[in-house]
Amino acid sequence: MAINVTHLRSFWHVARARSYSEAARRLGVSQPTLTRQVARLEKDYGKTLLERSTRRIRLTDDGWRLLSICDPIFQGLNEAEDLLKSPNELTFKIHSVNYQRLPELLTACYQWFPKVRFEVAMLGSPQIQETILGQQCDFGMLTLDNPPAEIEFFKVGTGRIIAFVPPDHPWRDRKRISIRELEGCSIIVASRTGQSRRRFDWNLETHGISVNIAQVVDSHMVMADLVRRGVGIGVTAYTGLEDGLIGPHLEFEEPTTAIDVHFASHRKTLTSVVHQRLFDMARASLQME
Repeated sequence: MAINVTHLRSFWHVARARSYSEAARRLGVSQPTLTRQVARLEKDYGKTLLERSTRRIRLTDDGWRLLSICDPIFQGLNEAEDLLKSPNELTFKIHSVNYQRLPELLTACYQWFPKVRFEVAMLGSPQIQETILGQQCDFGMLTLDNPPAEIEFFKVGTGRIIAFVPPDHPWRDRKRISIRELEGCSIIVASRTGQSRRRFDWNLETHGISVNIAQVVDSHMVMADLVRRGVGIGVTAYTGLEDGLIGPHLEFEEPTTAIDVHFASHRKTLTSVVHQRLFDMARASLQME
């Protein structure tokens, strides 16, 4: 189980202040929120860390040991936060797939750290994984298939493979179809370098479906134009940012057409306290249960 850094930091503040109300004031959160987070940490690991009396918080033996471990960690993170909030701008590279939560991440970063700036490049997941492994970017938002041990990551959401059809197509008013209905259809797809194409091909093979690949193209804009011209049915990964481009779309009924999206960084990159602080902030803002 990956430890929840937000819950751990909440414990650290309560343990140092010996008070939920004082720790809540320092963190700028409500006392009930802080109480729930510490209780969740204790429940997740089956440890009693704090004993609360009518007058004061007392640490258990496990609580004292954990506090001693947390002190250098969060003191270092506080130093990183001071650096991130300093008048000098810091620039980080993010390589991302076209995913709807990227603007949410950037907005959160700018709210927390006004002087941080990001150079954002939109790439396919295989290319992003390569740049993370080569430490050519600081962070990546991508789909991971059997991620290497060098990569630290967490899930931020789930995309889906979808189909979209021209305005005069018989399926234009439908919301969902089965992948089996594509049997014999002309299809416009992305190249096999992307996970969405590989997942689509896997579904075709699993369900014994044969289609006619009319065109391979990695541009959503070109794919949408080809669909409108009647070349075929477009099949691509849907991330929530394509509505204005491709218009109405159909989801597949098969749950195997879902694709998890992750936020990731190289473990060596995260040895930098500043990078780890940003990664923890992203986890606190975006991580899905």
